[in-house]
Amino acid sequence: MGIKQRRGRSSVTFQSVSTTQSSSGEYAKTWSTYATRRCTLDLQPGSESSTSGTNQAATSATISVRYVNGLDATMRAVVGGRTFEIESVTPVDNLKREQVVELRELV
Repeated sequence: MGIKQRRGRSSVTFQSVSTTQSSSGEYAKTWSTYATRRCTLDLQPGSESSTSGTNQAATSATISVRYVNGLDATMRAVVGGRTFEIESVTPVDNLKREQVVELRELV
């Protein structure tokens, strides 16, 4: 069973990525704030997997947030100092009022 927080109790910052090239020719990802909203956060139980001798743990979460135009799975979300990859973005009732965002955190 996940930890349920009341609506508007958490703050989420969505970040978009851009790639910059240094003077030496190396490419680096930089993240910048795209939008900040209040959200309802629902953390799911974590999971662990082992591939080729490497252990990897992941935590899933779902947030409900007021509609953010242009939000997509190439972005990431920061909630309470934790950084999550966006797995999917689904509008509620296609009314552009609210979205449900599925998140995944690699630990």
